[in-house]
Amino acid sequence: MQITKDNNNSTYLITEFVKATSSKNVLSDTELKFIGLPYLEENLSLTAAQDKSHQLRFFHNEYAFSLINSIVIKLVNSGNVYEDTKIFGSGISPYEIFFLERLNQLSQYSFTFVVKSIVEKEVEYSYDNFRYFQEIGNNFTAKIIGEKLFLSSQISSDTNFLKFLSFAYSETGTPLAAEPLLRRVINSEENDELTNEARISAMYRMSMLLLREYPKQFQDKNEAKIFLDNAYNKLIDPNYIFPEEIRLFARVFNRNGLALVLFQNNQYVEAIELIKSLIKEIKPLSDANSFAKLHFVVLNYNLFQLYNANNEKKEAEETIKYVIELDPNDIDYKYDYILLLLANNKAEEAKDILEQMYRNGIYDLIFHNTYLGYYYIQKMDFQTAEDYCEKAYTYFTSRTNQNKNQFLYNYIFCLKNNNRYEIMNNLKKEILTNEYLAEEIMELYDI
Repeated sequence: MQITKDNNNSTYLITEFVKATSSKNVLSDTELKFIGLPYLEENLSLTAAQDKSHQLRFFHNEYAFSLINSIVIKLVNSGNVYEDTKIFGSGISPYEIFFLERLNQLSQYSFTFVVKSIVEKEVEYSYDNFRYFQEIGNNFTAKIIGEKLFLSSQISSDTNFLKFLSFAYSETGTPLAAEPLLRRVINSEENDELTNEARISAMYRMSMLLLREYPKQFQDKNEAKIFLDNAYNKLIDPNYIFPEEIRLFARVFNRNGLALVLFQNNQYVEAIELIKSLIKEIKPLSDANSFAKLHFVVLNYNLFQLYNANNEKKEAEETIKYVIELDPNDIDYKYDYILLLLANNKAEEAKDILEQMYRNGIYDLIFHNTYLGYYYIQKMDFQTAEDYCEKAYTYFTSRTNQNKNQFLYNYIFCLKNNNRYEIMNNLKKEILTNEYLAEEIMELYDI
């Protein structure tokens, strides 16, 4: 098979490959949306379905790589990939490189990119298109468009655009490049509703960079709190020019950032009380518009995480069940619930949910196999557990925000219990030393 890549959209090759192999039917609606193919809105989570005009949650590159990894697994498992393929083009994006790498790793066939002088069709360089690609999680294409627009004198000083361009940098793994743009927004001399809305959002974003996105040596909780508090003080000032219809929402959103500061300081009780008060404030708004409903769900999810961290098991379970009721298409919430059940000796309930998710075709193969492995480990059926843990380890990729040692530990634990020492020894070189679970894995080798 041959495919020509003649478009600079960063997922164009993936889309063309899916179409060439007639594989649209094996993908989820979230995956279809990501690669620009028709999808059903009603099957999306609230996060995946959010309107770009009120986008609250932005997708880091790990989200994109996770979707691409899932697409490759489904293509290979479907049997639709059954021949060597050459792709011709003049350039290839990081998303497309990863796509071909995973095809070569998981399939028995060969997938080769051949550099050829081809005139590429360029995506439309417009603000709407920039925001479209940002909203679906195609950050590399969004950044290409954003950088082109930045060179235009018409838009380069627009505070709203600068704010979103900063997101494109941070979400593609370069948060330090986002800061100068955010500071331009924060320090803008304009004083109108649109500029001040962008300013408040930029201050929140700066706090998130300082709390969790910068490299460790640049993180600063105190400075993050200063940004949050300065923004909050502006919002509670009735004379501060700001869109009144979203002032309450902006205040709640800001204090959710403060809850993260409390969480990082292990002040769980204080954070729980704060989040509960925010939930009460925003509840009336959640019925009126989709972005407030999404944040209402996120606040409840954050409350679940706090209950869980504070070992309040009953409250944690009740809250995550409520979150799933509010957003039933979000599989991450369901896997959090499954993990909670497995950790609290409710293995059969966890397995029932896993089986229901599989029947409905809404699941992540890495986590699904991992938690089925956990289930069978609890049942002391190490042979079945090994099969699932091996699949989870095979499907794992370091391009997503997951720790390789976690999957290695589960797999090696099963191998040890099944006396599969030769495979154990072959895996020893794969252990990431000085990282999470490294010591625990090495203890498994004390035979």
